[in-house]
Amino acid sequence: MEQLQQIYTEALRWYNLPFTALLALVLLYWVFSIIAGLFGAVIDFDMDADLDTDVDTEGGTVLGKFSRVLSDGEAPFTVALSFFAFLMWGMMMTLNHFFNPASVWAIGMAIMAASLAVALFITRAIMRFLSRLIRKIFGITPQNESFIDAIGVVITSEVTETFGQIEVYHDGVPCRFSVDLFPGSEPLIKGDYAKIVRKGRKGKTYLVVKTVEEPSLPKGNSK
Repeated sequence: MEQLQQIYTEALRWYNLPFTALLALVLLYWVFSIIAGLFGAVIDFDMDADLDTDVDTEGGTVLGKFSRVLSDGEAPFTVALSFFAFLMWGMMMTLNHFFNPASVWAIGMAIMAASLAVALFITRAIMRFLSRLIRKIFGITPQNESFIDAIGVVITSEVTETFGQIEVYHDGVPCRFSVDLFPGSEPLIKGDYAKIVRKGRKGKTYLVVKTVEEPSLPKGNSK
């Protein structure tokens, strides 16, 4: 009981509180997602896109930019954010408990900066590893010609010339790809069908255009 009280007290300290709140939101998201899956509830908690802001960045939105920082577009934002929140909260709690028991402002900020750098590095490494492992297991090679002409569904709020994601089903497995809008083509929003036309920036994305065709894989890549 005393240990639980210590954890509670530490979690509510000013330098830990933001990450405690973030972890709580992430856990709440997964709880509702599981409930929705179990009971077939129609609940849309797609955090990949719906939280738009007025700040336009290289990644399209602040959320989109942060998603690229976490996983370089190789994993769903909610998964990457969950790993990051857990790592950040765990490091902040542990390091401050042992090295900052007096709640010194300077020490708390230094620990926060160090924890942020380490959590981002580990999250990116884990997301890249898991993404490549899953693709290898299911025989998926990203950003190559095998997915040219594939048609998927836009899962971000929009697709711009610098940001977006679509979902393509490969042997029944939903696969998400980072995409950019083909220059000069018709705008794409969430739920639209998008056709991959060629590889994009540095081979890390695909260029897509709007289509009315149903989602599918290229003929040579379907079974």
